[in-house]
Amino acid sequence: MAWNDRRPAVLGLRLGHALALAAIGAGTAWLGALLLGAGGSAYFAVLGVLLLVTALLVARRDSRSAGLFALILAATLAWSLAEAGLDPLVLAPRLGLLTALGVPLLAIARFRRWLAGAIGAIAVTMLIACLVPQRELSATPPGSLAPVATQAFAGADWSSWGGDAGGARFSTLRQIDPGNVARLVPAWTYRTGASGGALPLTFEATPLAVGGRLFVCTGEDDVIALDGETGRPLWRFAAHLDHRHLPGRGL
Repeated sequence: MAWNDRRPAVLGLRLGHALALAAIGAGTAWLGALLLGAGGSAYFAVLGVLLLVTALLVARRDSRSAGLFALILAATLAWSLAEAGLDPLVLAPRLGLLTALGVPLLAIARFRRWLAGAIGAIAVTMLIACLVPQRELSATPPGSLAPVATQAFAGADWSSWGGDAGGARFSTLRQIDPGNVARLVPAWTYRTGASGGALPLTFEATPLAVGGRLFVCTGEDDVIALDGETGRPLWRFAAHLDHRHLPGRGL
C-alpha cells in the first residue's frame, strides 16, 4: 500500500488508523493528566499529546508522522526499560499496542528506516527479556519481618468451607482411618425440605462444624443448625428468596 495512494479503500484505512491514534491519544492524555495531577509520572500525558499530533499528521498524509512515531517508540522503549527492566510481562503491555499502531506507517519510505529500527529494537528487547531468567519470588519473608505463622489445620471444628482459612481440606482427627472406613454406617440423616417448586435447586454447600453443631445452607439460602451428635434441628433461618436456579454454595 503506497502512502500517497488515493483509492477509496486505502484512504479509508488511513482514516481509520488516524482515528485509532486520536482515540488512544486522547484517552492517554486525559488519564495521564489525572495521573500527573496525583503526583505520578508525566510520561503518559506527554505520550497522549504526541499520539494526537501523529494522528493529525496521518490524516493529512504527512510523512513526518512516521519519524515522530519512531521517536515515540524509541522513547517508550527507553522509559519502559528504566521503569521495569527486562520483565516481559511488564514490557508487553507498554510496548505491544504502540508497536502495532506503528506498523502501518512502515509504508512511508522517507522515515521507514527509523521506524523499522525502532520496531526491531523493541522486538529484540522482548526476545532478550523472554530468554533472561526472571527473579523468583521467595516465600521466605525478609529477616526484618515476623515469620509466617504455621498453618493451623482443622480439628474438631470445620469452620471454613475448606476446613481452615487456607482451604487445605485436611483434618487432624484420627478416629476414622483406612482400617475402619469401610465399616462406617450413617448415624443420622436430615432432609432440608427444599424442593424449589417448578425450578430445581442445587445443593452445593459444605456444612460447617463448630462447637458440636452443624451449620448448613440450603439451595434456597435457608440456614439450618443441627446437633452434630443426633442430627436434631436446633433452629432454621428462612431467607424467603426468589431464586431462579441459583445454587446455594454454603456459608
